[in-house]
Amino acid sequence: MRVALFAENFSDSAFDSAPERYASGLAKALAAAGHETHVVAFISAEPGSTVASGWPNLPLAKRLRGIEVEGEGDKVRLDLFEGTTSAGVALSLLHATDGADLDTPLRVRALAACVSRFADAPELVLAFEPVGAYAAQLLAEGKREGESRQGLLLVNAATLDMLKGRKAAPLRKALGLAKATLPDQLKRFDLCLALTHFPLGALEKDERPEWIVSMPDAIDAAVFNPSTSAALAFRFDAFDQRGRELAQGEIRRRLELDIAPDATPLVLLPTVLGDAPTLKLEDVELVAEMCLADSAQLVIEWDGQQEELGRLIERLKEAHPGRVAGAAASPGAAHLALVAAADIVVLSGESEARRLEGLLALRFGAIPVLARAGGIDARLLDLDECGLSGYAVLADSAAPEALREALKRALYMLHRVEQPSTLRQRLMLLEVGFEPLARLVEVLFAETNRD
Repeated sequence: MRVALFAENFSDSAFDSAPERYASGLAKALAAAGHETHVVAFISAEPGSTVASGWPNLPLAKRLRGIEVEGEGDKVRLDLFEGTTSAGVALSLLHATDGADLDTPLRVRALAACVSRFADAPELVLAFEPVGAYAAQLLAEGKREGESRQGLLLVNAATLDMLKGRKAAPLRKALGLAKATLPDQLKRFDLCLALTHFPLGALEKDERPEWIVSMPDAIDAAVFNPSTSAALAFRFDAFDQRGRELAQGEIRRRLELDIAPDATPLVLLPTVLGDAPTLKLEDVELVAEMCLADSAQLVIEWDGQQEELGRLIERLKEAHPGRVAGAAASPGAAHLALVAAADIVVLSGESEARRLEGLLALRFGAIPVLARAGGIDARLLDLDECGLSGYAVLADSAAPEALREALKRALYMLHRVEQPSTLRQRLMLLEVGFEPLARLVEVLFAETNRD
């Protein structure tokens, strides 16, 4: 299968937001499954820089050629960088020659122009953002009968709004696309995917084709791998968890927590997910109260900006020495080390970041505690009180009291489980990477091409 993936913005970071992360993760998974996978995207660079943002190993001096795209009145020249990643993903990365901002119609035409230059036309085109969705439509309208199958990936509400909102008509006119309702636009594609948490309810009943299929949340399982991660001083896997015990002991020593017996749960409470705080001061106090009543230890991860939260952490540390600690919030190695050491990770709010943190916790063997609200992966069934089934402890709502009760259930369950390592093994073996999504794309592609 020859696949082209459109992403308006793209990098090779596992910490990106949904469109970039899905483009990178799905591209790697499809390439690993043996498919010809080609990413077409835009990159940026600081003036005078020799390296593209998000691509430290792609020197800008290695521009292979430029392409010209019709702008308003004049043709605009873009730099085109081509190469292949270590994962076997082919890249066509576009960059404005003079660093100028490119308007939306020009970006759409540039993505489509790149694909039209391929020696072999892609059999499947997946778009991750509004600009990619329109580029896919340009290619679909110019497709000859039986030439190639097309797909459209609706990643977020922004894509839907662009396709049917006020901006749709002038943009379609600028691109030379015929006027079309949202159902007519979607029917140009042979398959359509949507994220599990995509607001399908925002589509009218007659606008939702039968082939819009929900797909699971995912993280880059190769990057977030406890057996190979450079972020961990001690590595481990589902079948040999000795490194995890050492990692937990190291975190306790570093944060001046008591070196507790194995039965003492270590609870991690991130107060910042993504770019924004997720908990009020009184919410943190509720979680701390529950942990301290249960003899658990608590690590509060915070960004250092909220002075009142900092004072609360200090008060808790003074009142309960060796049982409460504060740690700097970080999306990188320091955060992974905390997750790897935790028995329970409490995740508040309804954001996408909370859902992904839940998968990250599972990958490293911790129990995620989070609300059902805001959409969660269908695989995250509620853990039973013995830990024999399910993968998370779910609160009925995102309210602090509901989260506190869910944490209470998680702590109770940990005390009842005879073999915590067996529970962790089951959590770690859940497939949270992009491989299931790649298999879903394969199956759907095969069905749409069935004679």
